[in-house]
Amino acid sequence: MRTGIYTFLGIVSIVIVVVLFMALSSVGGIETVSGNISSEEDLSKYFPLESFVWEYSDAKSFRKLMVTEQVYRSDKYTHLIVKGQEDDLSIKSYRDRYQFEYTYKIDEDKIIRVLDGNTLIDSYREVILLKKPLKEGTKWKDKWENTSGENFNISSQIKSIEEDGQCITIESKDDKGTFTIDRIIELGKGTVEVVVKESYDTVEFETGFQLFNFKEFEYKGFDNYMALLGNEKIGTLIDKIDEKKVPEQTSTLGDEQVPREEEERVLEDQDIDEETKAAITGSIQLFNEKWIDFINESDLSILETIVPEGSAERVIQAYMNKDMQQKFLAMDMQRVVVKGNVSNVYVYEEIERTMDGVTEVLIYNWIYEVDFIDGKWLVEGYIENKSF
Repeated sequence: MRTGIYTFLGIVSIVIVVVLFMALSSVGGIETVSGNISSEEDLSKYFPLESFVWEYSDAKSFRKLMVTEQVYRSDKYTHLIVKGQEDDLSIKSYRDRYQFEYTYKIDEDKIIRVLDGNTLIDSYREVILLKKPLKEGTKWKDKWENTSGENFNISSQIKSIEEDGQCITIESKDDKGTFTIDRIIELGKGTVEVVVKESYDTVEFETGFQLFNFKEFEYKGFDNYMALLGNEKIGTLIDKIDEKKVPEQTSTLGDEQVPREEEERVLEDQDIDEETKAAITGSIQLFNEKWIDFINESDLSILETIVPEGSAERVIQAYMNKDMQQKFLAMDMQRVVVKGNVSNVYVYEEIERTMDGVTEVLIYNWIYEVDFIDGKWLVEGYIENKSF
């Protein structure tokens, strides 16, 4: 009889413990499943609501800088406004900086990013970045519009949650299958990595960037930060920021790895036979003819004129679906330098560009790198000739 009573009391105790455990779990007091976060998690914790600076890079030629402008609260949202600019040091119009402003609107259920201005990568006007419940597999639908006015139906989901919610990966796919974007959002920092995979016919591209520097800034405002740095190009001020450097962009010349800024000194004048010189300059001429076809008609035959996965390919990726028209007005190939299977060509160009209803003439002085691969000369990329 006494044994029966103890057994009964033991069963009652277990039931009470289970009920208490379930009750605590339902209010977020206990994390019950790996990959889930309490439903009471404050989404505003994922973005810093003080004055900060973000710097991103693809470790090659892309640079992105953002600075907190303003933080305020309305009846519905917490608003974080940041201002920034992007440079791609390899592309033909990097002097026309891509300037933008993001407004992050955070409520109890979701984080929305609104873009004003233009960006090179991930250039969509309004995006739901993150949505509750914060658990792997959470899905939502969205409609995105890019800066060229094209609309996309998007399916997003929380792909993974790591380190007790420290990092969340969100995957977003265009319903037509033309692109996928993976974003990693880190607690207290916001977006720390973006990877974009795009498909055009049978051609696939991958671009993206990672956060390499994140720090507090005493004075709010992008303009204040740029004034502090002397209004220099992003690409020239990287070394000045906390002595944290982006890996140097390099190009293989023979068996050497040489910084791009040093190419001009490495390749010295040599005697070049006319046939080789004509083949090299002809490859640049063909590349630029194809460039115009690509910009004006989205013709991807330009890929046949470049080194696969070289810096010129990143240029093409950056200009996918850009709403503009161009035509060449002048081109003067002033000097050809060859070392082994690599050539530098010094080129003066004038290009007429029409964008957003405005037509203007752009003038460039470039140093092209052209590589001899599988019996033909292909454009690897080009940099600004700083002697002009």
